[in-house]
Formats: sequence, C-alpha cells, structure tokens
Amino acid sequence: MGTGPFDIDTSGIEFFYHPRSIAIVGASTKSNKPGGRPLRALRKRGYAGKVYPINPSYEEVEGYQCYPSLLDVPGDVDMAIISLPAESVLEVLRQCAAKDVKVVVIFSAGFAEVGGEGEALQQQVRELAGANNIRILGPNSLGVINSANSATASFAFIADLEPVTPGTLAFVSQSGAFGAMMYAQATEAGVGCSSFTSVGNEAEAEFSDFVGYLLDTPETQVIGGYLEGARDGDKLRRVAEKALSLRKPMLILKVGRTGAGARAASSHTGSLAGDDQIYDAFFRQMGI
Repeated sequence: MGTGPFDIDTSGIEFFYHPRSIAIVGASTKSNKPGGRPLRALRKRGYAGKVYPINPSYEEVEGYQCYPSLLDVPGDVDMAIISLPAESVLEVLRQCAAKDVKVVVIFSAGFAEVGGEGEALQQQVRELAGANNIRILGPNSLGVINSANSATASFAFIADLEPVTPGTLAFVSQSGAFGAMMYAQATEAGVGCSSFTSVGNEAEAEFSDFVGYLLDTPETQVIGGYLEGARDGDKLRRVAEKALSLRKPMLILKVGRTGAGARAASSHTGSLAGDDQIYDAFFRQMGI
C-alpha cells in the first residue's frame, strides 16, 4: 500500500503483519528470553511462513534449523527481529540491507531513551533504514503480533496468550509494558484483538504509520491506542480523518498530562508529550 488519499506512507508496513518469512537474530533456546519467546510462539501457534533462527552457538532452536548469520539464510527474509545489545544493531541492519529484508523489529534498548550516544546511534539506524528502504519498528520495542496468521514477533508475555476470535481491535502503543497489560486485560475480558504493535522509540515508522495501515485492513474495526506524544501532529490528523471516513472508531489513552507524566513519557520512549489541551481539543474535533 502507498500513500493513498490521506497522504500517509504505509508502503512496506504490511510485512510487519504478513511476513512470508521471519529471521530472529539473537535466537535463544530459552523460551523466556527475548530471542526465545517469539520462536516458541511461532511454533506453538503454527505460523505458516519460514522461520530462521540466527545464532552461531546453535544448530537448531525450537525444531528450526539455526544459521550463523543472516547472510547464511538460503531463502528470502521479509522480516528480521533483532534481539542483541544496541552496539550490534547497525551491523545486523547492514546485513538486512544486503539481504533485501523488508522490515526490521528491534527489541534492543539503549537508544534515544538514554540520550547522548544512544540518540546518535538511533539517528544512524534511521539513516541506514532510509538509505535501504527498510521499515523499522523500534528500537526499544516489545514487537508486533498479528493474531489472524500467528505472525508473532514479540517477546512480551502476551505472545503466550490464547487469542480471542474474532479479532476486531487493533492495538498500537507507545509504551510496550502498558500496551501489553491493556492487551492482556482486553483478551481476558473476551475482547478479540486482531493485532498488537509496540512502536518503541519510533526511529523510522511511527504510531500514525501503523494506524494508517491497519485502518485499511478488513479485520480492523476499531483502533485502540496508548499515546505519549505524536511525532508528527499533522500525520496523526490525517490518520484521524481517514478513520472518520471509514467509520472506524479510534479509542486513545493519552498520557503525560502533568509535568511528571510528560517527563516519564520522555524517559520511557524518547517521545515528547506535548501540550495536553491541544490534544484534548484535537480529540474532540476528530471524535477520538
């Protein structure tokens, strides 16, 4: 999908939700580790695509053949998950570019949320992604889950939950932990979630990009969101207009009302919370 009438560039975003193959760089044999949980979930849920664990220490993980590096994978890779320390991310991204990977989910923390060198590293991630036409989720992200096809690229505990069907609520969150908690509570209450997306630090793709794409999917009838602050206010407005035109409600919990809350939001994902009165007026205007 391209920009469409609302001028939201969702090109490539579909591969986060419909990857034909997933590589996990930093794969682990321990299912409670970030590099292990997605593998167990993909196996348990019966994901139909190709799965490529990447770790030079193993020959096999969760029954899947393991490869020393991304460049050793014999087939095409649509999505790569990076579950390694921050200092290793750029090298893996270069391998992703060489392998023509479409989208990358970065679990790793230690970027803009810590300031200084982390901010500089995140800028390098953004530039590398832009130069090689790679869409990025994260860094500092809990990942993404598509309940419809069992594409699970998340290390959150919700990857182990049995989804409720049919799933009509797509949940997008700037807070991984809070978003996962809300997803779990909704699932336990019998609400069917079509997808979960933790956007992390939004080095490349942001909250509005994912919402803009999900609004076009037939299974998404409602958008749920946890928002600390929009990186691009104008894009959020265009997304809200699109939701109105499609008659798909947007339910957003906006946090960071107080000075302390705004500081917490900033330290959490590196986002700026913005003026709360402006958001209140905007949400009223757009029926959010």
